[in-house]
Amino acid sequence: MTRLWAPFEVADLRASEEFYRSLGLSIVDSFENCLVFGLGPSGRIEIAQGPKTGLPPTAIELPDWACVDRLGHGEVFPRGHYGFVTTDPDGNRLLIWSERP
Repeated sequence: MTRLWAPFEVADLRASEEFYRSLGLSIVDSFENCLVFGLGPSGRIEIAQGPKTGLPPTAIELPDWACVDRLGHGEVFPRGHYGFVTTDPDGNRLLIWSERP
């Protein structure tokens, strides 16, 4: 499975929604204060409104929850996916995750 998932923190969810829709992207998922736009068969842009926490993590999707657990201790996130956030040696934040089973 190959997938790009680019998360962004935004100050104004509606303004950001209008911008990404103007690029021709469609919403493929949503949850509280968050919209997910599709980019072809396997790409996603996630925009989430809330206080800025710094750079959001780069998301790396794994095939299943067991693969996530082999790398660290996962938790179920509000949207139902499973994973954890870690940092690499340079301080880059990574979300290691898998979709709902």
